[in-house]
Amino acid sequence: MNLVFISPNFPTYYWNFCKSLRERGVTVLGIGDAPYDDLVNETKESLVEYYRVNNLQNYDEVYRAMGFFIGKYGRIDYIESQNEFWLELEAQLREDFNIHHGLRPKELEVMKFKSKMKDVYKDYCREVFDIETKRENISNASLNVVYNPMLKASGSLTPNVSEGKYKITINLFRFKDMSHEDKLFYIYNTICHEIEHIKPFESTKKQEFYNYNHIMTMMEYITYLSYLKLPPDKINLGIKAKLIIGKKLNSNYKVSLNEINSLLVGYKKAINVDAFKNKKETVEKIINALKLLNETLEINYGKQQIALDNFGTYYIGTANYVKKYPRILNEYKVLNNFFNSEGDPKDIYTLYKNRNNENHILYDRFITNLLIAMTNNDVIVKIMEWDQQFREYIENLIYKYIEKAIKFIKNKDNCKIIISEEEILNDNLRMIMKSIVKINKLTNESKTRIKAPMVF
Repeated sequence: MNLVFISPNFPTYYWNFCKSLRERGVTVLGIGDAPYDDLVNETKESLVEYYRVNNLQNYDEVYRAMGFFIGKYGRIDYIESQNEFWLELEAQLREDFNIHHGLRPKELEVMKFKSKMKDVYKDYCREVFDIETKRENISNASLNVVYNPMLKASGSLTPNVSEGKYKITINLFRFKDMSHEDKLFYIYNTICHEIEHIKPFESTKKQEFYNYNHIMTMMEYITYLSYLKLPPDKINLGIKAKLIIGKKLNSNYKVSLNEINSLLVGYKKAINVDAFKNKKETVEKIINALKLLNETLEINYGKQQIALDNFGTYYIGTANYVKKYPRILNEYKVLNNFFNSEGDPKDIYTLYKNRNNENHILYDRFITNLLIAMTNNDVIVKIMEWDQQFREYIENLIYKYIEKAIKFIKNKDNCKIIISEEEILNDNLRMIMKSIVKINKLTNESKTRIKAPMVF
């Protein structure tokens, strides 16, 4: 990493910054108008090289100094001075030499006026919102940008599902302590995150929608409707109940498949913007942890903070509700993939026969979870005896599940960047182990041979 420090000799103690950077492996290069012999020894020792100009306020001289350093050391990553007097010089050099880190002239102009600054970030929010809602073909969402210290969240979604309208709120106060570059990145991230929260309500109205996490979120809301004994037209109350219960059970927020998926989408979309490419290495660890949780998170929490199987909880809740109110299948057509017109759940073999190139990823995960949830394997074992292709399919699902389990076991600690509580991750591990026991039972009963490595 190459960093140019403007006027490293004044004030004299600025050599401390240069020394600390150099000790961390940064190539620190200095540009100043003081003669080299006038520099204190500490400054000399902290710089890899010093380029003296006659006048730092002569831009042409400083420009030539930058050109010299680039020719000798390669691309410059940062320009700093730690001095307000040189802010405009830094900004112009970043512009002319295409240095991504730090303010450029237009951004600096904004920073001079705080009131103007808020307006720019508001405009930026609207610009990102317009780009992303258009990309996702969402026309029934509105944006509300606030600056409110009382709100704890940086972003939130207020759905009115019965009217088909959604309001996204972005709270700029939560970004106030970030650098300008981080503000832009995390605002973009947050807006994409909140837009993703709309999909469980809107995209699930189509039968040809195959995102597992969004379908699970819709089943979660339906389960709350079932608990509350509310008909489908009262789904807004089901959402409100979820939010109230969610506040009491903070752990459920941390293991929400919808939240994990929306976080993942937010980071992936933001990091694909050219202006944020330099953050890729830092953000990659977060994205990898979210991907792992997206694939392997199997728990939610009951009222006594008891870890439950999230699929089993929401599938049973939805099955009971659809049986009572089959008309919900007309509104949320995606449920027709798993329930017939009378509201009865479709069996595993029927789902297997309905797989195709478009839905197979969703169906495979759904069928795997149904296999784990079964208490009696007799029917599946009999079908496996006379349908060799089905047997091979089930064997492949078991193989993939065991691989996934091993992946979580090996990389569990990497997930702490998202879920810091060890107990939550251990609860998920215990749930996976319970699932492995059930899968082993099916394997033994069907005399299946699995080539995958064993967990135990």
